[in-house]
Amino acid sequence: MASYQALRRARLKDLRVAEQHVEASAWASFSPAESPSLRVMQYNILADAMSDDGFLVRPVLANWPVPEKCVPTAAGDQVEFRTLLAEMMEAKGNPQALEKCQQKYTCNASAENTNAVIDWEARKLQICCLIESFNPDIIVFAELDHYSEFLLCLRELGYESQLEQCKKEHPDYRPALLDSFSDKDPTASKGFAATWAARGYAFLPHLGSISLHTYMQRGLGKRILEAAGPEFKERLMDPKKGCLQRNWYQALPPGKVAQLLQSAGVETPATVDDMGVAVFWKTSRLNALDLQVQPYPGGGKGILQLKLKDKQSDATFAILGTHLSSGDTLQDEDERLNREILCQGGLVAAVEEAKNAGNAVILCMDANSHPGIRTSGESSWKVLRQCLGASVWDDFFDAEGKPKKIQSEFDPPVTSNKVRGPLSAQAEKIGSHAYYLIDHIFFDPVFFELEAHAFEPKQFRSPADALEEVQPSLLNPSDHYPVIADLIFKAGGAKFC
Repeated sequence: MASYQALRRARLKDLRVAEQHVEASAWASFSPAESPSLRVMQYNILADAMSDDGFLVRPVLANWPVPEKCVPTAAGDQVEFRTLLAEMMEAKGNPQALEKCQQKYTCNASAENTNAVIDWEARKLQICCLIESFNPDIIVFAELDHYSEFLLCLRELGYESQLEQCKKEHPDYRPALLDSFSDKDPTASKGFAATWAARGYAFLPHLGSISLHTYMQRGLGKRILEAAGPEFKERLMDPKKGCLQRNWYQALPPGKVAQLLQSAGVETPATVDDMGVAVFWKTSRLNALDLQVQPYPGGGKGILQLKLKDKQSDATFAILGTHLSSGDTLQDEDERLNREILCQGGLVAAVEEAKNAGNAVILCMDANSHPGIRTSGESSWKVLRQCLGASVWDDFFDAEGKPKKIQSEFDPPVTSNKVRGPLSAQAEKIGSHAYYLIDHIFFDPVFFELEAHAFEPKQFRSPADALEEVQPSLLNPSDHYPVIADLIFKAGGAKFC
């Protein structure tokens, strides 16, 4: 761990982070999973392109101009952090009050502080330190928009993310956008899935992702339109917004994307990528046998399925990773159920197909859905738990998604604890507290049982208490907490494939 910790320390020093915060955010080593337990990690790492959205973060700078329990104002005054929270919550839903709040607290010190917390290089190094600390056997990332970087970093730590049999023909990872892949219609989707799986990389990009679109809006999209010329500019431009359309590269012939990126000033086009879901496995413990890619109907996201073999027990099992569409309204939940979970070619069908083939199945996901949400009696939690049979959250929620009556002073666990603060460009979202359990590991109880949570579930006495520890932070470099659980291959269960 020393190398990544040393690199991280140097980076945080350059960002002028106080030494005590660097020390306090260093991950200690945790006990590895007891053999034959399988340690599984699900982690939405917060896409680099999505991180600069004004998240409210705690002060970490060495030159923070006010006491650490306070925040500076644009007028040069100071208020307590809890006062800022109270003002944001009171202004929520009131555009004029939100604008005043934004003007009051927007200042250089707060911007520098936020940039230090969300800095990509420091966050990437901290994620590597986290992995070294917990030593998972399987890692499933969501919102990864620098897959090629993690491919190099995690190979150094003993992980792999490409099938061995594909390495000779496809030795270098190539982002999907460079080949103008599309998954918007059944024919294009089928062609993309087959070609992409043949390359053997356990990464499923969300074609036309919101993260890439956000990145393009910071100047690169304008330069691409300027470089496109009359032949391509019209087909690449969003006619309503006058900017680069979200699925721009799907309107270009293969090879043209790299040319435009270079003309727009991107020296190495392969560094530009969509965000997506990735799976990494520890090579000392597991072999990867097969990879399948299944976009959801209509495209944009999908299911990454990997068949793995445990070297200790010779058992094989399927690990599925996915990231469902965002939104916390009932309509959003309905869309997840109808377009991604219960539809033909959806998640339930993929799980059932894997189970019918005799596979033990583990499903890791950011569902963007908490157990208690309901639409017409159904929910993502209820449907998927019924389909798989068990969840690592079964100690806290029943099969219907209702919190179990546990004698505790704490709320049930959450995996999201974030607030957009005064620096957010989305003024209407300032003060909205995302305090939910939306990241999941489901599994087939015929083959597995939960031994323990390696990463202790995050619980707070109340949402108000949770606001004192909003994410991201130096310790946890994402707006989601990781889910890290030890599963036991069940003795006496049905025989593995």
